[in-house]
Amino acid sequence: MSLMTLSRQDAVWVLEFHGSETQKGRFENRFNPDFVAQFNKALDEIEKDKSCAALVTTSSGKIYSNGLDLAWMGENPKDVDDFMASVHRLLHRVMFLPIPSIAAINGHAFAGGFMLALCHDYRVMREDRGYLCLNEIDLGMNLTHGMNALVRAKIDPYHLRAVLLTGKR
Repeated sequence: MSLMTLSRQDAVWVLEFHGSETQKGRFENRFNPDFVAQFNKALDEIEKDKSCAALVTTSSGKIYSNGLDLAWMGENPKDVDDFMASVHRLLHRVMFLPIPSIAAINGHAFAGGFMLALCHDYRVMREDRGYLCLNEIDLGMNLTHGMNALVRAKIDPYHLRAVLLTGKR
């Protein structure tokens, strides 16, 4: 099953997430091994293209990404450490792409989805199309060292405090 589609419009690659559908009929674009593998495969193709000028990521539906697939993680506890390492490598890879990257956030970007957006060089979002949120505090989760470093580097201290300590949207 394809969780995303890679297309090219002139010199710009567009990677659209359309992950697996939930029981509520939403496409949450959560990070699980399949999502990470398909994202990396798309990045391989983009990095081979020397004429590419930029990458835009977006999604179909109302959710850009709801981050980690907690259900998958709960079902596969022995694989979580390796999986988290693969997520860190993916975020690092997006952050250091050799071309400009733009997150066209068309809906909610929570937790790891927000972090993915932060890894892009630019982020654009309509005010009326969703929320950005680090809701780990609400879930009783801690950020990994790498994710903590990412949000500290990308979010100003005033907003960082509110985002991390209150889960404010």
